[in-house]
Amino acid sequence: MKRIFKTKYPPSVIEKALRDYQSSQMTTERIAKKYRVCTASLTVWAKRAGLPLRQRGRRRMTEPNSRQRAIIEMAGILKYSAVANAFGMTKQGVYRIVRRWKRPAEADRTNESPTAQLPKPPVGSSNSLTDDDITGDIERVIAKAVNPYVDESNPMLHFDELKAECRAKLAKILHDGCLAKCPTRGEGVRLFED
Repeated sequence: MKRIFKTKYPPSVIEKALRDYQSSQMTTERIAKKYRVCTASLTVWAKRAGLPLRQRGRRRMTEPNSRQRAIIEMAGILKYSAVANAFGMTKQGVYRIVRRWKRPAEADRTNESPTAQLPKPPVGSSNSLTDDDITGDIERVIAKAVNPYVDESNPMLHFDELKAECRAKLAKILHDGCLAKCPTRGEGVRLFED
């Protein structure tokens, strides 16, 4: 015996609900509440209309949120462990975020749309990195490197003396042109950290 479904909703309500289902960012549950129908009815209407059914879970993000952008920017400058401490997460969590948003090849492998990526200027272009671009970062790296070795009882291990030694090594790096070979700010800072 064939089961007959009776529609108790006017066609205009069904049409509006399906339009929201197809084009809206609202969840199926919200659309169902808006038109005072159950989610199952909404899904059945969509299936009958030949619309692609929605998948479970939230929709895939197409660009990083503000927190993820901050993590990516800091990861380009600092070590992942420092970024992880700053955001209260693990190094692996930082790595996953950076990998997710910096490598569009990952998205290509899964046949999804390419994700946002941070642009890298070409090496040797007029946009290449200079010491003025990372002066603040250099000072921070020097202070971080020097602090564990400061000993006020020994004049050779005073903070200013140790900073001067670091700056002398920095001058040699700049003189050799190593900084110009670094395409990004993060790689330039990592050069000094090593």
